[in-house]
Amino acid sequence: MAYPGAKIADGSGARGPPESDLVFASKPQRWHIPEPAKKMWRYQESLPRLPVPELEHTLAMYLKSVQPLCDAQQWEKTRNAVADFLTSPKSTELQQRLQKRAAAKGNSSWLIDWWNELSYFGYRESVVVNVSYFYQFHSDNYSSGNPLIRAAGLVKAALEFKELVATDRLEPEMSGKKPQDMSMYRYLFNAIRVPYEGKDFYETFDMKSHNHIIVIRKGRMFSVEVSRKMSIADVSALLQSVVTQANKGSKGDMGILTSDHRDRWAAAYKELSKDTVSEESLRQIGSSSFVVCLDEEKVSTAVEKARNCWHGNGTNRWFDKPLQFIVCDNNEAGFIGEHGIMDGQPTNRCVDWMLSYLAKSGQSLVSAKGTNAPLQTPVELSWNVNNSISQSIDKAHHAFADLIDSQVMEVLDWTQFGKDGLKKLKVSPDAFVQMSLQLAYYRIHNKFPATYEACSTRSYLHGRTETIRSCHTPGADFCRAMNDSGVSAQQTYGLLQKAAAHQSAYARKATQAMGCDRHLLGLKLCLKSGEEVPEIFSDPMFSYSSSWVLSTSALASEHFASWGFGEVVPNGYGVGYLVNKNNVAFTISTLKTHSFPAAVFKKELKQAITEMYAMCQKALSSPVAKL
Repeated sequence: MAYPGAKIADGSGARGPPESDLVFASKPQRWHIPEPAKKMWRYQESLPRLPVPELEHTLAMYLKSVQPLCDAQQWEKTRNAVADFLTSPKSTELQQRLQKRAAAKGNSSWLIDWWNELSYFGYRESVVVNVSYFYQFHSDNYSSGNPLIRAAGLVKAALEFKELVATDRLEPEMSGKKPQDMSMYRYLFNAIRVPYEGKDFYETFDMKSHNHIIVIRKGRMFSVEVSRKMSIADVSALLQSVVTQANKGSKGDMGILTSDHRDRWAAAYKELSKDTVSEESLRQIGSSSFVVCLDEEKVSTAVEKARNCWHGNGTNRWFDKPLQFIVCDNNEAGFIGEHGIMDGQPTNRCVDWMLSYLAKSGQSLVSAKGTNAPLQTPVELSWNVNNSISQSIDKAHHAFADLIDSQVMEVLDWTQFGKDGLKKLKVSPDAFVQMSLQLAYYRIHNKFPATYEACSTRSYLHGRTETIRSCHTPGADFCRAMNDSGVSAQQTYGLLQKAAAHQSAYARKATQAMGCDRHLLGLKLCLKSGEEVPEIFSDPMFSYSSSWVLSTSALASEHFASWGFGEVVPNGYGVGYLVNKNNVAFTISTLKTHSFPAAVFKKELKQAITEMYAMCQKALSSPVAKL
């Protein structure tokens, strides 16, 4: 999973923090190549560098991708704009500038700094809904319904995974036979996004010398020293101490500041940093390994469980941390991640590893004896709150309430079949799902959507993402056939196969950094101030085709009940889905004011999947089928 349809900031006025403004000791890390002698990094130096595709290739892909979105007049205009750009001296000049940038960044990526700034650090709206993503877990087999035992198990498992990362012993991630860039793993533990006016940055702390976690209960935050040697019983005792302390006195709400507009949060952060007590609390949070949120809520429905992981009540979180584990009082659990410096594969791998570890060993770990060593009492973080901070907290509460109230979410857990059942249809499971999304949208809106499916380019050094444009002419032909009773099941199935083949071919190109979106972005960013903007970039179809009204992303984990994120445009849908062995689970988000909100899309999607599956079965069972 990569961030689905990142919201690009315009970059105007974005600036990084001067050294004098850094609250803590270390500057933000630069991208570099660690020593290849260490196990985790043994392929890093040999990873290929992110390529700059040929202009002809990119423009041909772009033109094909926009055709289903155009009427005849717009198609002619866009085709002429692309043709003029391809033959113009300006396209050659921009391509040469981009190639020069790529050569100058030979030990990194020509895209990474641009992408981090424009898609994440320069983006100033709240990270809640807009950037953060969540995983909601299935029930466990070791806690016997005790939320503190479940939380302690998550802490224990996370520390085991952290040890692999901190000692560089984690096996390099692979995609097939291709090793993946491991740079993002440096930002899993003991890291934090720091708000700064105009552009945020990330700060990292030494993983080996910082062994505390932050536990939040009733909005109050506690620093808790933990170690791998501790048993689940030991950690549970520490968590119980937090609960006992938090039950005394009033609730806290400092975490709500992290949900606010980034510039407002940056101003409050700067104000907090002037006070030595509050500054130390910020340091404790930033340098912590991760955060554990012990929620008072007792969520029951699928949507309640998902939304509690997605945003919670706003005060029992610190949204700038890349790893936050959530356990409710009724033992429901999940995870929320900050997306700024990393895409989803590292957290997906980390959390899936943790839950597999606990599914296999959790029961024996629960019964294991403690260390018998004295446990350090959790220390509550203190804050000196002046009038300015108090006002910022009040404003953040109101902004958070408005933001959350604006959202609706639906969960569809399709259990009639999963990956195994879809493979029997002789169609790529992911392509089948993507075409069901296209069909659902087409039936609701009577037009085709600009669609983003996220894919990773981490086969390249410091790679991040590329777009799979899942709206295409073969897919449009299939959707029209599904709505035409005069087209036979065999004919419709043939069109589905063609659409799936196109989808899979585009996905392969995108993972090879041969999609069109990142290259076109790079060319546009190579324009100098005051230069005339080529018509391809001012053509309305350029922005329309990347206004992702259907923003999608897939992952797989048998331990997750759902996962998701927010829509990326006001009239859009955010769709996270799991394609597991025996089920496909969708989480759909929209604005409440959407003309056809999430519930409508869910209903149409369910119908689309039902009809597509029946059509495939009919076509495959026909003795006269020519497949």
